[in-house]
Amino acid sequence: MKVLPAPPAGLGVPAASLAGLQTAHSEHVRSDPASLEQLRKRNQQYLERFDEAERDEELP
Repeated sequence: MKVLPAPPAGLGVPAASLAGLQTAHSEHVRSDPASLEQLRKRNQQYLERFDEAERDEELP
């Protein structure tokens, strides 16, 4: 799980608040194997919606 350096444009959340929430969530997920596995499975389900060639595309 990656903590973003700043909130996405137009989100309307102060950077410090978002960073605090992301950091706390990231630490929780990383410290709990069940949460980490649940996140991995969720991400895999999202990835399966795309063709393998699409998943290998470089992002800007």
